[in-house]
Amino acid sequence: MKFRNLVYISFFILLVVSCRKTNEETNWTWESTELKYSFLSHYRHQFEMHEHRLDSLKINVELFDQIPIITRFNIARESWKSAWQSYLELKPYKYIFENMTGVNDFDISRVESPGLNYAYLDSTAVSPNTGIIMDQVTYPIIDLNVINSLHNPGTVNSTLGYQVLEFLLWGEDNVSQVGGTRAHFEFISTSQTNIRRRTFLNLVTAQLYQEFQPYSYTSIESEIFTTESKEFIDNVLKGLIKYIDIDIIQQGLDKPLDSQDIEDEISRFSDNTKQDIHYMLKSVASLINGSDEIDAAHEFFLKDLLRKVNTDDYSDIMDALAQAKVLSQGLWDPFDTGIIDPNGRTVMIELRDQMKIISDRIKSIRSQMVL
Repeated sequence: MKFRNLVYISFFILLVVSCRKTNEETNWTWESTELKYSFLSHYRHQFEMHEHRLDSLKINVELFDQIPIITRFNIARESWKSAWQSYLELKPYKYIFENMTGVNDFDISRVESPGLNYAYLDSTAVSPNTGIIMDQVTYPIIDLNVINSLHNPGTVNSTLGYQVLEFLLWGEDNVSQVGGTRAHFEFISTSQTNIRRRTFLNLVTAQLYQEFQPYSYTSIESEIFTTESKEFIDNVLKGLIKYIDIDIIQQGLDKPLDSQDIEDEISRFSDNTKQDIHYMLKSVASLINGSDEIDAAHEFFLKDLLRKVNTDDYSDIMDALAQAKVLSQGLWDPFDTGIIDPNGRTVMIELRDQMKIISDRIKSIRSQMVL
């Protein structure tokens, strides 16, 4: 009897060891499967929220195009802010999907135009009476074919995307503490130039809306569930790291800190950068912790995986996220005043350091998982 009990105990121990080994050999299969469900529920929420806000932007720009009065102009501006901030929350998923060959996603070169050469589009203080809108000789007709043909992806000479719309709605920002001073009457039908500017605004908005229409949550869902466990986790971690390193640290903080140029803030025409950074941090926190906006209390989130791999790294990430949230509230508004003021710069530097901690700890965990 004792021998039989010993055999049973030995078998149980081997079974436990085997289960642990199987989990490693299948590349975090259980964790990956659970994470896919929570990941997709949050992606769907972000995708649909952005789609809804982009639709509102399109409608409000169309209404302004029909009757260009100041009330509708201001509503169109607020709709742009809402859609843009929702896009900032959606963008980490773009980085996550970019290494998944079966995922068809939007073309970022037709959605964003960082470093936009706005003189390419319209008259500026330095180059008055130039740009596509002003040049009725070279471009006698403004239509979607012309706008698409003049778009140069990956360059500063762009005619499509969020930054193009921001410039059209606000105009150039020549003075710190104040965003662009574009007025609604620059779109009314008192001149051919104003009509062309209004047409340009309406067409670029409609095209931006179309950039997201061919893609559906369903097609991405099927691809996610067929992605190998280890590959899926690796793509999530790499995408999140890229968003933190490039969009938040390099573009959002380091670039304006180094140049001290108001042209280098994220929302350079609308002076909405403080809110932009708030939504970018919110996106990082949502990817890690889940979101209060979604009823997913019992789901397995990225934080659960991070904690399972290394509790110390996980604790550092949570502490840095909390510190970053507090620091982002202390960013100067307007943002461009903070990049030249010593106290404002200190807040930006401290925020950057907290984001670096988050990025470094996620990189450490990724390395420990041998992905």
